[in-house]
Amino acid sequence: MPTPKKLFVSYAHQDDDLRQQLEEHLAPLRREGHLETWTDGKIMPGDAWEASIRTALEQAGTILLLVSPSFLASDSCYDVEMRRALERHAAGSARVVPIIVRACDWESAPFGKLQALPRGGKPVLAWESCDLAWLDVAKQIRGLLEGEPKPTFQGIGAEALRQLSADLDAALGRREQAICDGLDPAAINAEIREIRNRLREGAQLRPGDVLADRYKLLEEVGKGGFARVWRAYDRVRAQLVAVKVLHGQHAQDRTPRERFFRGARHMAGLHHSAVVGVVEECCMDDHYHFFVMEYLAGGDLRRAVLAGSVDQASGLRRVLAVGEALSFAHGQGLVHRDVTPANVMLTPDGAKLADFDLVRADDSAGGTRTQGIGKFLYAAPEVMKNARDADVPADVYGLAMTAVFVCHGEDLPGEVMWETAEFLEELAVSEAVREVLARGIAKKVAQRTASVKDFCDALRVALEPPPIVELPRTLGSWHLPDEETFGFLEVPGGTYRLGESLEHRAELSTFYMGRCPVTVTQFRAFVEASGCEIGDPDALSTGGDNHPVVLVSWHEAWAYCDWLDARLREEARSRLTAASDGAAERFWRGVAAGELRAGLPSEAEWEAAARGQDGRVYPWGDKEPTSEYANFQSDVGGTSEVGAYPRGAGPFGTLDQAGNVWEWCRDASAPGAYAGVDGNRDPADEASGRVWRGGSWAYRARRLRASCRDRFVAGNRYRYLGFRVVVGSRPEH
Repeated sequence: MPTPKKLFVSYAHQDDDLRQQLEEHLAPLRREGHLETWTDGKIMPGDAWEASIRTALEQAGTILLLVSPSFLASDSCYDVEMRRALERHAAGSARVVPIIVRACDWESAPFGKLQALPRGGKPVLAWESCDLAWLDVAKQIRGLLEGEPKPTFQGIGAEALRQLSADLDAALGRREQAICDGLDPAAINAEIREIRNRLREGAQLRPGDVLADRYKLLEEVGKGGFARVWRAYDRVRAQLVAVKVLHGQHAQDRTPRERFFRGARHMAGLHHSAVVGVVEECCMDDHYHFFVMEYLAGGDLRRAVLAGSVDQASGLRRVLAVGEALSFAHGQGLVHRDVTPANVMLTPDGAKLADFDLVRADDSAGGTRTQGIGKFLYAAPEVMKNARDADVPADVYGLAMTAVFVCHGEDLPGEVMWETAEFLEELAVSEAVREVLARGIAKKVAQRTASVKDFCDALRVALEPPPIVELPRTLGSWHLPDEETFGFLEVPGGTYRLGESLEHRAELSTFYMGRCPVTVTQFRAFVEASGCEIGDPDALSTGGDNHPVVLVSWHEAWAYCDWLDARLREEARSRLTAASDGAAERFWRGVAAGELRAGLPSEAEWEAAARGQDGRVYPWGDKEPTSEYANFQSDVGGTSEVGAYPRGAGPFGTLDQAGNVWEWCRDASAPGAYAGVDGNRDPADEASGRVWRGGSWAYRARRLRASCRDRFVAGNRYRYLGFRVVVGSRPEH
């Protein structure tokens, strides 16, 4: 009679009736002496519950997992029995067989790569008859037990592996004693983890070993949960190479072995300058499975950043280089699915992408069954929920998070996942870069940057220093820009949609808006030339000469416009003959004919110049305001030089139409705004006020919207209120 083999059955108590059905179908095997099953129902009164389970689990040669939603939700089944079962399976000392009894997401569990019963992993309760399902399970287990070989250890270290098992038992005993004695078991726990890792990895290679009579291993340079990487000498080519060897625990498992070599084949087929080159894509030596790559002495990006040998600028250039390789791979139908700093290998002037073990190809069956696809912090949220959802957006996320790591300069903490905005705010990067990173690691796919190419393009633009807008040198005593139209920019006539919800339409004739608000120097020139008495002399000294003038009333702003209007008409005759382009000629011809007059802009003109005909929210577009675009919410503490925020330019080239200073418009604050080109005529009641536009250095972001309007009494003056000039049709005032 055969020696019965011990079977341990791990199950949730909610599935006890299914466990009993299994035992009924295994009864013939038990009578024939093939097996002896153990469940927690065999624990006798007075026995230590946990100790009894642990002893039975360690003695069993086969461990059956009755998988259901209740099993996956059970701490004891999942975290204790299942984890120890898989450790023994990896070490070769037991075999784990999942039996799917009720429908659940078992394929994403750590045992998801194992062959499950019944056939095809179809849950027992989903069969037409449970008896048919259990019959299939019993037949499979019979075949398993009757043909089951004794666990053996291949290659070097069979005796060493047996010693490791003994060391593990001893360490577990010492930990138990330490806990009972009230001592800290931390050091013993670390020892236990190390022993278990060595058991899982199987037979160990050593420096000096030679694979395939060709590759002499020199030193281990990398290790992951899937394989080890060695620096090696290629005796045929007489050069250094990198040899990646599959862990022994996976060598006899077809699924990870095929995935390992599939990644090598895809990497070899890409032929891209930023992808690690493959020398040999599928090699075996006895029970060792490996492939051979070019050796890059620079190591990986993670180690280089942590060592301080790669700074932020250089690291982000490497990220962009790898982004080109990723984008190329996507074009070939490949998704990497494991983009992390450790998989970015450095060259002297760039980087190369490695580790295609988790690659998904359009022509493959698809998803991995492993729950921990990629590294946790670099795996997109949708992947953590279901590994099969790893697609192009997951690579965008991994690459963007790699860029976040480079900017942080240290291993990322967990808070980057749940306090993302706060974490990004602390990075020493420009606001533009911060926005690109935030979109790249957006939790929702719909809000994430659509492609790796788009992410890289946006990052390149954000990394460029902001363009310096050199305002033309000033002209004579007027201090206007020395260019053909004195800095007045053409805004073409047409229909403009205006208002908070674009509910208004205004038909506007062509007009010319000043590029910047009127400066202190320009206003001072007017006061000195005209002898105008102003209400607050501080207007001539507040801020720098090239700052916008403030502390000016609506009436004083109009006085400047009248003075400038006369100067422009005096200049028009000589300028007509010198005008070299159509816009300049139209400008001066209109001024000479009196059709174009200098004045304060109407609300409609001001908003049209800021929004263009696409109805944007802010002059620069629809992105929320940041310190890259405007001076607002007291970040600077006062006015800034005009033109200091070139990224905030409007659709026609105007600057500072959001932030810095509010700007007077000619309209009265009354219903009927946007009614026509000229806005409203002077109000009968001075106290009804005049409209401001644009927000200021002292106001919050919401006031920077191009549609935002406010009003104050025309005679008032403020340190955050200035004006700009428009040249167009205007009413008398």
